[in-house]
Amino acid sequence: MKPFHGTKVVTYHKSFDYFIDHFGLELAGTIEPKPGIEPSPTHISALIPRVKEQGVKLIMVESFRPRKTPEYVAKASGAKLLLLAGSVDANEKVKDYFALFDYDVAQIVQALKQ
Repeated sequence: MKPFHGTKVVTYHKSFDYFIDHFGLELAGTIEPKPGIEPSPTHISALIPRVKEQGVKLIMVESFRPRKTPEYVAKASGAKLLLLAGSVDANEKVKDYFALFDYDVAQIVQALKQ
């Protein structure tokens, strides 16, 4: 992940803070303004230009989150929507905590290399 240090990302909400800090990514915004609070049209309308201006590359969303709004933001901003495992057993490849990080890191690296 070192080559991608400083890459700006948006998350569904602040669930990836420690992950982002550990791997040197930069949080540029969240889809939800606060955890559990659905984003308003005003919030999304303000987020999209910020995503474009800051050159955000990825919108990182756990696979169990609603996709409609993140898909819209990705399409409108040019960022790539990336569905990540949010917990162990999120998919067949994520059987323990180490596999969770391996999977998510691999997904991010692959997306940023494209």
